[in-house]
Amino acid sequence: MTEKEKEVIDRVLNYDTLSERYEADRSDKVKDGWNKYTSKVELKEYFSVWYQMLKKHPLVYAEATLNNYYYYLYPGKRLATNYSYSWSEKCMDSVNKRGNQLNMDVHYPVKLKCLRNCYEALREGIFNLPVLGVFKCVALYIWLLLIFAFYLFRRQKIDILCWGIIPLLASVGIAFLGPCNGYYFRYVYMITVALPAVLLLGLIDKKYRWIKMNNAGTQILNDK
Repeated sequence: MTEKEKEVIDRVLNYDTLSERYEADRSDKVKDGWNKYTSKVELKEYFSVWYQMLKKHPLVYAEATLNNYYYYLYPGKRLATNYSYSWSEKCMDSVNKRGNQLNMDVHYPVKLKCLRNCYEALREGIFNLPVLGVFKCVALYIWLLLIFAFYLFRRQKIDILCWGIIPLLASVGIAFLGPCNGYYFRYVYMITVALPAVLLLGLIDKKYRWIKMNNAGTQILNDK
């Protein structure tokens, strides 16, 4: 890399600390170093350098992309990160401090604290049991979505593909544009909540069409 190319990158991402901030499966620290005052000309030069490096080192780009997102497809040892109520309370305290001038006061209902703690203990206890822990694996939902999408396509169920599967696939695409790997469950909330309903509707639709065809055949025989 030439000194000129380093200067171009430095105007956008602070080249000197770039290697220190880089994490293979999380690009937050690199993203946080983005210079928001970068001009359009500087951005154009930066992406020109980015493209030139892509042509020289395509394998490095591919490896970096896979390292950043492989947990979305790989059911490895690490399951999705837990979001405890205590962590949420810290986040709300931080928001309240930032919005102090607006009298911001976001908090959990105090009277429900015991119920929240019991629910959290039950939830974490269940998902730490053998086999059931797989439901905290993001890759499970992504693969179910992909397999069911191929199934619907093969069965030519275009209606369910359009309104049920394509929006969820778009959500996966957006997650791949995000900064983190697949161990943050919040990036797939939409998929995990909607997918069971889409699966059920797809299977019910199959049964309904079979009944409809039988009824139509019976009606034809009766008419004769």
